[in-house]
Amino acid sequence: MTKSVKVDVIVVGGGPAGVASVRTLTAGGARVALIEKTRFPRSKPCAGGLSAGAVRLLDYDFTTVVREKVNELRLSYKDKKPVIIKAEEPIALMTKRAEFDSLGIEAALSTECQYFVLPEISGIELRRDAVELIYPGLRIKGNYLVAADGAGSTIRRLISGRPKGAFGVAIEADVDANEVNTQEIRTKVDFGFSPGGYGWVFPKGDHYNVGLYSWNSRHSRFVNRPALKQYAQISLGEVNLSDIRGFPIAISCSKKSMGSGRVLFVGDAGGFTYASSGEGIYGAILTGQLAAKSVLIGGDVVNNYRATSSRYLRRCGLNRAFSRLIYPTLGVSYPLFAARLNSQAMRASMSLVDSEKR
Repeated sequence: MTKSVKVDVIVVGGGPAGVASVRTLTAGGARVALIEKTRFPRSKPCAGGLSAGAVRLLDYDFTTVVREKVNELRLSYKDKKPVIIKAEEPIALMTKRAEFDSLGIEAALSTECQYFVLPEISGIELRRDAVELIYPGLRIKGNYLVAADGAGSTIRRLISGRPKGAFGVAIEADVDANEVNTQEIRTKVDFGFSPGGYGWVFPKGDHYNVGLYSWNSRHSRFVNRPALKQYAQISLGEVNLSDIRGFPIAISCSKKSMGSGRVLFVGDAGGFTYASSGEGIYGAILTGQLAAKSVLIGGDVVNNYRATSSRYLRRCGLNRAFSRLIYPTLGVSYPLFAARLNSQAMRASMSLVDSEKR
């Protein structure tokens, strides 16, 4: 026997984008069903850094999952030409993504939403006045669907085939902090180590997160386990890596990818990540909130979503163009690039302080 559930909005995906949508929708009085395919805590590939922008948008207490406050950051180009960024207040907050996501789910479930942990979706029916998701023994119907189900979005695949658009690539691992003997600055970003990107070392209390990123998936052959092991040896003097994980990062930031009809794509499912850094938590929270607000307003929901996101889309598009321009020339332009990042970090530090004092 098949059970049926009827709500105003279905949200698929319980990461930052999905949580932001649920909290905004329920605060506006909408009946919401939140669907996840795995139980929390879950492992999620992500460096776990919270930018000042992300901190400003979060509407629940996240301080319990902050493992490190970053006041000092070492930039370099191929481990040379170091530039040290120092701030009296944090320029970023470090979390472990599994812990951050678990807290987010708790924040979503503190609302009136219905929560389902379900296997892979069987099908989707798009109607003029509704959307219906089909699972074994269960059909969930809503007036709208917010797809927050990641870069490889199942919802997008069911609607239009294989997800398309631009992708970056990353690989990361953890290193036990007890095995690292260093007096150097603990947070590092090393440009040029991977083509079109950088290597990073982020402290997380009992471990370091180390990884490689490239904004262009054509460089994926350079973003691999041997390269990660080599970078860990150079940056930490340690090659005992655990929980190695690689993943695509959607960076298309296109109006076309935002949705159609009664389906809206948010976060990684919509490609909302800054190409130059691979940072997507800010874009996930922002688009999750904006999509939800558009649903609550009604009318031409998808076009309203595009319109309210236009400022972010411009920044995201310019950032992708900047990546295409700056990364091939870093051998020459790195000093100016580092100076720009230093200036941005100082402004972000002030914003973060203001956010924490709200």
